[in-house]
Amino acid sequence: MSELRSAIDGFAAVDVGALADAALGVELAELRVVINRLEAQFERPLAVFDARGIAERQGRLSTGGWLSQQLRLDPADATGGSAGASAG
Repeated sequence: MSELRSAIDGFAAVDVGALADAALGVELAELRVVINRLEAQFERPLAVFDARGIAERQGRLSTGGWLSQQLRLDPADATGGSAGASAG
């Protein structure tokens, strides 16, 4: 995880205002690909978390509720978006 954080810090240091128009478009496209890949990786442990009923054992009504409260996800995203776990 620390390597990922370091990579993000490196990206954050880029002066995007200085990029040419074409380079900015490429940067946006590449960033979206990475975001999508990270979302997919988020789903893997989330499915196990949900299947084990961990949120319910921690006093939440559902995994979606846990995501909303613990991770500050928008309730719609927590129950039906890319991080959609059982809504409960």
